[in-house]
Amino acid sequence: MAVSVAHEILDELLDAIVHYSEWDIAMKARSLKRAATSGSLLREQAVSGPHFDLCSVIRAAVPARVLVNYSLRSGTEVLQLKCVDQKVSGYCGHYALHFALCGLELCRSTTEASMRGFVEELDRTGPFWRRYWLSVEELIAHVHKMGADSWWPWTRETVMQGDMERSYMWHLLMEDSHCRHLGGAHLITVLQYAYGQFNNNVASICELQDKIEALRSASQPTCMALVLGVTNHWLTVLAYRIPGTAQVGVLYMDSNNTPVLKASDEELNRMLHLKEQERIKNKGQGYSPWQRTIKLQAWKDQRCLLDVLSECFSGTHNLRTELLDGSWNSLLESYYSNVCSHGVELGHQTMCLLLLGGGSLAKCKATRQDYQVDG
Repeated sequence: MAVSVAHEILDELLDAIVHYSEWDIAMKARSLKRAATSGSLLREQAVSGPHFDLCSVIRAAVPARVLVNYSLRSGTEVLQLKCVDQKVSGYCGHYALHFALCGLELCRSTTEASMRGFVEELDRTGPFWRRYWLSVEELIAHVHKMGADSWWPWTRETVMQGDMERSYMWHLLMEDSHCRHLGGAHLITVLQYAYGQFNNNVASICELQDKIEALRSASQPTCMALVLGVTNHWLTVLAYRIPGTAQVGVLYMDSNNTPVLKASDEELNRMLHLKEQERIKNKGQGYSPWQRTIKLQAWKDQRCLLDVLSECFSGTHNLRTELLDGSWNSLLESYYSNVCSHGVELGHQTMCLLLLGGGSLAKCKATRQDYQVDG
């Protein structure tokens, strides 16, 4: 009984937060911005990279904040941190941005004590909601600036629903003062991935590869944050050059705190079953078939994407190669399904011309060997 009452109280509080008036939002955000200017949020540090090996310090100083310590197939160490739990669906993008900003603040810390403080901040509700109100104020201000020219998703009602649309994320990285202070779009990259393929354009993925190469070759403390839109969920990766080495350390943050990166398909199914049982207990109903399918797909995509990124951070893989392989495989798949199936042969030179013309990034079963194409 006490648990259900607590849930009702929490739901009422969250509902009140979501339905604050625009005046309340503006007043809260302005007070937070004044606090930020005085130094409580916008800390002035000159160096944009960590002075310490973050993974080592976190494991030693705040082990309770380590959810899982992974060593992915590339050998890259990934520390998944325990973060504040997302209580309301749809807000994951705001959590992911908050984690990215906390991570960049963490990299600027000059003492282990301040590092511990930022790691603890990742698991606190208050700092997240402060960041949320700042984002909402900026987004609603842009809605007003657009005036009669505003369209979906640039409406007050859509902003207040809590979903972080991609255009919101990009706007905040370019225009929000706190985001810009911490590097904005220069240090935070938005990457979209679903069903085993990248959804960004070719130029942005090549730009990300350039940033990764710059991170690996840097001679001074350097870091970068990735806000990952994976299938139906936003997550955060913080990558940094480990001082005194040529290696890259990785911190991983997920507002659902789901340890999926090394889980097998069988383990993912068990995790889904446990989460569904918890949902039935709390809400009286399980997942629909579509929800089960999309949750499993999201977890598999998270696992796949982190493997690809970890190989890029280690220097054993390259996103440009990923693009070329994806384009080639997509072309061969299309050739097989649309040409070979009709008994039509396509010459090698024509195939190459089509490949140069581009293709999707989708993975498929076809390979060069399947078609015995040389060169």
